[in-house]
Amino acid sequence: MNREIPVIFGEQQQLGIIHIAQGSQTGVVIVVGGPQYRIGSHRQFLKLSRFLATSGITSIRFDCAGMGDSGGEFKSYMDIDTSIKQAIDTLQLKCPEIKKIVLWGLCDAATAITKYCETDSRITGLFLLNPWVKNEQLAAESLVKNHYKKQMFSLQFWKRVFTGQVKIFSAASDFVSNLLVMKKNKNEQIPKDQPQHSQPGYLQEMMLQKLQRFEGKTQIVLSENDLTAKEFVTATNGQKWQQLISTKPIPITTITGANHTFASEQWRSQVQNLTLEFVSS
Repeated sequence: MNREIPVIFGEQQQLGIIHIAQGSQTGVVIVVGGPQYRIGSHRQFLKLSRFLATSGITSIRFDCAGMGDSGGEFKSYMDIDTSIKQAIDTLQLKCPEIKKIVLWGLCDAATAITKYCETDSRITGLFLLNPWVKNEQLAAESLVKNHYKKQMFSLQFWKRVFTGQVKIFSAASDFVSNLLVMKKNKNEQIPKDQPQHSQPGYLQEMMLQKLQRFEGKTQIVLSENDLTAKEFVTATNGQKWQQLISTKPIPITTITGANHTFASEQWRSQVQNLTLEFVSS
């Protein structure tokens, strides 16, 4: 019989829920991005954990330090390594039969677990949804290549222009502004107070290097209608990334119609089934 038990761990008194499936030797650690807590948008993380438990997979979902019901101070998604490690330690303490760990993360949590993965030999898999690689230039490039291009060839857009629903000069001004940001000199001096992870190219390069060295398996899931996903695609269209994806290999699945948080039951169900398939493999 499956059980759900609350746990409190670490010096920061972090709160988690373990969903125990008897006989499970692989545990899924659901890492929450911010600002968010352990239930997830549309109860996604809760439903995922219960789905996995009924399928024979144990998991833990938890609030990082300084988020949700956990104590402490939340600094950045790039500073949650300790929270991730302590959640894994706690899962194995309560379920010593767990030998392998799959890290599961959406948005900036996907980026955070990629940063963490090579520091912990227990990690055998990464399940990454809409990884966060945003910076000013990348966001502008994604808008220019995706949003504005789509609008230019949209009959509905031009109908809105001619009926006055869209201010064409304002739209054109936004396009030019984003184009200028996209073309900004990448060698331009970075302000001293700008965090390293927000600097152009840092996140995609960090993720590339981590995944190149990671010896386990990786699965990437993207939402079709999500700017973060489009930015990730833009960031990874270079030769090194494409070589990594094809030779590792790292399968990428795009869920048709889905938004960033997989808001419909159909989209969440697809994510659940993909997760189960990945963990079972």
